[in-house]
Amino acid sequence: MRRWRTVIGLEVHAQVLSARKAFCFCPTTPSEANSNTCAICLGEAGSLPVLNLDAVRVALRAAAALRCSSISETLEFDRKSYSYPDLPKGYQITQRRKGLGAGGCVEFEAEGVLRRVGLEGAHFEEDSAKTTYRGDAIDVDYNRCGRALVEIVTLPELESGSEAAACAREIQRVLRRAGASEARFEEGSMRVDVNVSVRDDDHLRPKVEVKNLNSLRAVRAACDYEARRQAEIYDAGGVVAQETRSWDGGETVRSRAKGGAEVYRYAPEPDLPPRPLESLVGRSVADHVDALRREIEPHIPAAVRARLRKRLDPLAAAGLVDADDYGRTARVAFFDACVAHGAKPKPTAAWILGDVAGALRKLEFDTIADSNLSPVDLAELLALLDQGTVSRRAAKDLLPDLLQRRTSSSVEDLVFERGLARISDVAALRQFAREALDAHPNELAAYHAGKKNLEKLFIGKALAASGGRADPVLMRDVVRDCLLQAS
Repeated sequence: MRRWRTVIGLEVHAQVLSARKAFCFCPTTPSEANSNTCAICLGEAGSLPVLNLDAVRVALRAAAALRCSSISETLEFDRKSYSYPDLPKGYQITQRRKGLGAGGCVEFEAEGVLRRVGLEGAHFEEDSAKTTYRGDAIDVDYNRCGRALVEIVTLPELESGSEAAACAREIQRVLRRAGASEARFEEGSMRVDVNVSVRDDDHLRPKVEVKNLNSLRAVRAACDYEARRQAEIYDAGGVVAQETRSWDGGETVRSRAKGGAEVYRYAPEPDLPPRPLESLVGRSVADHVDALRREIEPHIPAAVRARLRKRLDPLAAAGLVDADDYGRTARVAFFDACVAHGAKPKPTAAWILGDVAGALRKLEFDTIADSNLSPVDLAELLALLDQGTVSRRAAKDLLPDLLQRRTSSSVEDLVFERGLARISDVAALRQFAREALDAHPNELAAYHAGKKNLEKLFIGKALAASGGRADPVLMRDVVRDCLLQAS
């Protein structure tokens, strides 16, 4: 059998954050089905599109965030004609000849390997209606029809379903951090089409498009399945048809034949003549994009990870960045503030990703910013832990109080008010040690009979008796002394 290599390209469709649709005045707020429609988005005779300038400006943020190497100086639209129930006009207003931006790249990590995938570019277009199939019937909701979209097309440089899903996830993060889209699969504001083909040593075979994947799991599974399907057909001597398929959760299913550009009869949009992009942004396009990049770039996930790797290991850096979502940068900002107040980077990241995250979940806080824990609090707590003033267990026990705190007391004051300070008094430690030995007479006898490894049991019991507050090194020495005295 031949060794086939998978080749994948993505087409990511994300709804632009905007209060109204791309070419009419219908609102984009969630509403009853088919209530947010008008003559323009339904394509009624005599209606003319009115460009939503704010939506274009937001889409430009996406192009800047994706590092498009060139931004178009003019805004030009085309008609993509096809007949389908979700397209009432019989055509879609899109950008075929010249998109908002060309080139660009996405940097992400897949299965522990850093990858950089190029982009064809990003363009602005309108969304289609939402269709729901019920047996032989189709329900169509035109509320989505005409919503502003930015479509991001990658080069065919992905090599597995895992890479495709990781790339789509990174694009999702970039769009959110740029304030360009909520990019929620579950709400339909982000959808992914994948173009999958295989190649051997001779040449690249025709691609198959799998459309409307609505989760990262679906992206990964559909890509892997389709690559296997194609390889099996070629190994059996068959030919893979160039077609459009859909994903039903277990396999890809043929939808229709895949035509070329001539099928869609692309033509310049006659009702939206070209216009200088400069007129939309109020200054030169280059100056506007440079300003956007200066604003957005520090918050792009790849840039934040690179900055954090100077202080943290790659896993911790990725954990802080990837834990933030929907445009929020709460954990990274909290980490930066803690370090600015003197906290050591590595233990700070470990606490934010571990104990603090666990306590937030338990107390049902969505993000660290929703709690009352301040960077100063955590920095002070970690300093007390580093100094030996509190044990790790005591510090962890104090976290819920800090997350919900309603007092201005310092963390150190709270430690002493709660009786959580580490116990170093030898007399007190000896009392805990004796309690541990007295509570386990059989084990004590076994220890003196030669089972010296039981020493760890007594140390553990003595530490537990102290509520985790005893100094573990001192406690070990005290327990050993008590064992000698009891012999």
